[in-house]
Amino acid sequence: MNIWMFNGLDVQFRERIQITHRRNATSCELPSQHIDCQYVVTNDTCQRKCALKGGEKVEDGDKVKMRCKRGFTPSDYRAQYACLRGEWFHDNPRCIKLCEPLKKKNMEVKCGYDYHKVNCDGYVRPGTLAYYSCDKFYTVTDPYPYVGVAECLENGTWNHSLPDCVPDGCGFLNKAASKATPTISFGVEAKSVLEYPWHVGLHSKEVLTDNLKNVTNFKWVQTCAGSLIRPNMVVTAAHCLHHPNTGVRANPEDVLVTAGKYKRDFYDLEEFQQSSTVNEIKVPKRYNGFITNYHEDIAIIVLNKSFVINDYVRHVCINFTQTFELPRTAGSFVGWGYTEHNLFAMGIIGTHSNVLLKTELPLMDLIACRKLIERSENGSRFFPYLTADKICGRYVKGSGPQKGDSGGGLVAREGFRWFLEGVMSVKNGASTVGAFTKVHAHLDFIKDAMRTTHIAGPDVDELPYHEGWEYEYN
Repeated sequence: MNIWMFNGLDVQFRERIQITHRRNATSCELPSQHIDCQYVVTNDTCQRKCALKGGEKVEDGDKVKMRCKRGFTPSDYRAQYACLRGEWFHDNPRCIKLCEPLKKKNMEVKCGYDYHKVNCDGYVRPGTLAYYSCDKFYTVTDPYPYVGVAECLENGTWNHSLPDCVPDGCGFLNKAASKATPTISFGVEAKSVLEYPWHVGLHSKEVLTDNLKNVTNFKWVQTCAGSLIRPNMVVTAAHCLHHPNTGVRANPEDVLVTAGKYKRDFYDLEEFQQSSTVNEIKVPKRYNGFITNYHEDIAIIVLNKSFVINDYVRHVCINFTQTFELPRTAGSFVGWGYTEHNLFAMGIIGTHSNVLLKTELPLMDLIACRKLIERSENGSRFFPYLTADKICGRYVKGSGPQKGDSGGGLVAREGFRWFLEGVMSVKNGASTVGAFTKVHAHLDFIKDAMRTTHIAGPDVDELPYHEGWEYEYN
């Protein structure tokens, strides 16, 4: 078997063309090409390979090999021609245009030509079929024109371009996680490694000093949490990103986000752990922390790099088309916050959990929550923090969010998916009620953030704004 390499293509042919010379037969003219090409001829008078140009003639029985410039290939896949009785065999020598390589992010493409597999990463011949599909955890942005196969046409172009693949599978629990294990906490451990794959940790810099109080280094310490809503976007509480005393916004370089973690300690590395520094922090312009009773306590973190989507790192769903109502009676919450052990001073002092814990919270709308707080002891202190954009979760047997859980997501299941309903904001001193910022009250803020960072998905683009809400962020 003979193998020739032209333009990166492996060209194989099983039988050698045998030509008998006929000295008195008509010659053949080498065609002129509209692109650069080279003819290499072997005959009796030219013992070694002779290079000829278009317009020159070869004798009957001469064999010709052809080379074309990059992006083109000889019309005969064997790249070998012969002059036979004044005519070309098998085809007139000509260069045909190849189709560009097919590659796209988050997509698998397989190509075939003449019942043989070919490499899609290189130029391919007309007639090649490309079979494509999105990678696991991704889907096409618009499923209706999706075909799944593209053809390289005779003019060297594909009959259609590849679609975009965007993350899919939002709101699915990690199926690889094992069953929950009860602990001595009021909650239970989240399933091993990470049952809720959208939960992320927010880490701040803790300065390290020597005996003389000189700064020697720093380490990352988990202080808050958040929910992944896109591979490079996190929803959290605004107060997590401001100094508790001065209200000064944190610098992006002083925040680190981790995903795929079951353990709180950043330095206790885990198999599926990922981390990213922060590119940008977006907060509603009207947010003013304690002064406005943590109204609009929500923020968007844009990461410097996207997390790799897998079983252990996946984004939660947000229903951008639904006006907020409370269709569910309970929600789930996970975090590394204080446990009941050594919990003092109304939750200000305590001990963090080393592993991710979860709890179930009965949900209440704002009116029911305010009535409950009004009847409770010292309720007047907490009542002002039940602002118009809050939803409440009631603690059961003391189980609920504590310090260190701020920014974490309150999620509720709809069918097989989980949707982000709230962001942990504040709780009362008695640890009986937690107030969450309603996600659906801030949809326009989230959509604006997505649009301005050019990562809006098909569920965000082209959606109308909710009347009565106007957002700016600083």
